[in-house]
Amino acid sequence: MRLSLRSILSGVAAGALAAVLVFGPTPASAAPAPGTVPAVELAAPASQNRPIAGRVLMRALIRATADLSGLKPLEVREALIAGQSLAQVAAANGSSGEAVVDRVVGDARDLLDKAVERGRITREKADSALQRLTERATEMVNDAELGKGLPQGRP
Repeated sequence: MRLSLRSILSGVAAGALAAVLVFGPTPASAAPAPGTVPAVELAAPASQNRPIAGRVLMRALIRATADLSGLKPLEVREALIAGQSLAQVAAANGSSGEAVVDRVVGDARDLLDKAVERGRITREKADSALQRLTERATEMVNDAELGKGLPQGRP
């Protein structure tokens, strides 16, 4: 079975998102010590100072929208910057916002199920993470202002 680069990147993004949802923010995104600058602010331009989980989720949603609609991720980003929601982009290209959310949540569910099987987390914690993910992903997919502040021309 050959894996495409897109499926590998989608899996990595879903894994990172699942880890942040289950285990909380990384030390780089945790609250900074008084008088210091958070690592997130140092690593990203001001327009991208979203919480780590939000940026990972946004990338996963953009990739899912691209996969389901036959577009390239850059085309999806351009539509976001132009003021469309991911649901609008998906609907205009033969898919739906619900399908985008289902794809991302399904990928995260697979990873969380494996973590539960290995004893790394409890089923309750996995279910809670999936519920939060579903709620947040649904909000983001329907947000027409999601593209505000995104840099143009970068995937």
